[in-house]
Amino acid sequence: MILKVNLLPYREARREKMIQTIFIAWGITALVGLGLIMFAKSSISSHIDSQIVTVSNQNKVIATLDAKLGEIKDINIRKKQVKARLVIIETLGLQRDLPVHLFEVISSSIPEKVWLKEISTKGNNLTIIGFTLSNAMVADFMRKLDSSIHISQVNLNNLAKVNIDKSNRKLREFKLSATIVVPAPKETDNKKKRGGK
Repeated sequence: MILKVNLLPYREARREKMIQTIFIAWGITALVGLGLIMFAKSSISSHIDSQIVTVSNQNKVIATLDAKLGEIKDINIRKKQVKARLVIIETLGLQRDLPVHLFEVISSSIPEKVWLKEISTKGNNLTIIGFTLSNAMVADFMRKLDSSIHISQVNLNNLAKVNIDKSNRKLREFKLSATIVVPAPKETDNKKKRGGK
């Protein structure tokens, strides 16, 4: 006699158990994956929030620094304006004494038997008209003027014989032109010494 065993229910039960295990594994995997996604999303969100706070703080610092930079630029502009005014004041102070120095130079340079008729200035140009007995005295006068620090480029424009009265005494009338040397402020002198920087 042959025994017949029906294995179908056993195989079917085994297959159902295997399907159930697979579904459980997939479910656990899905739950773990979903948990990881939620954790990553939360981590990225908190990182983004901290970066937004950091950027906001840095923008506030930049705004503060921009305000200070604007103040520094204003201070630098005012500083340049004050320096320009000081240079003008110093130049005016130096030029204030210039006429006195010019008269001192001219009076100390006049040789004997040279008489001045007119001294005039126009800008930095100086014109001197006078009389003398000889050409050598005019040359000596020109040489002394040219050696001064306040006068340069002395030129003889005209030299002519003239009668000054009815006795027919002949004098030589001369006309000199020269350039007045205007003193420069000390800061300008320092810049020239340093090569104009």
